[in-house]
Amino acid sequence: MRHPSGIPAHWQLFQPYIGDIAGSLGNADFGIIGHDGPDSDDFEYIVAVQVERDASVPPELTTTNVPALRRARFQHKGDITSLRSTIAVAADWLSDAGLEPSSEPYSYLEYYGPNFDPRTGLGDVEVWFGLKNCPAYFELAQRASLRWN
Repeated sequence: MRHPSGIPAHWQLFQPYIGDIAGSLGNADFGIIGHDGPDSDDFEYIVAVQVERDASVPPELTTTNVPALRRARFQHKGDITSLRSTIAVAADWLSDAGLEPSSEPYSYLEYYGPNFDPRTGLGDVEVWFGLKNCPAYFELAQRASLRWN
């Protein structure tokens, strides 16, 4: 990840839509890693909320399918600036446990629950790694995705 400093601005662009999209499900927000580029510094980051399959989202937003995989969920403690440490520890744990993360696009999610406070960077935060073999999909409304390279 070469330009993580751009992710907060991406969230700020999506903020006005949170809680205001017809057909939204639940009260969580998601950061999603989409397509990886040829190296680890090139990736797509999406800010999203879950919506009904036939939800009518504003025209400036799009929807995408996220694979409904069996997931390994890890709770993040501390403020959001240390999230990369949690991701690294979780990846090591998966490897040590003999579990393999899915290589499908959109199989890694950051979950921001109802108690997450974007002003402080504290609250309900989890990282979800999709694991191999569990097809099905749910719809997410998203702000135009960013690609870092």
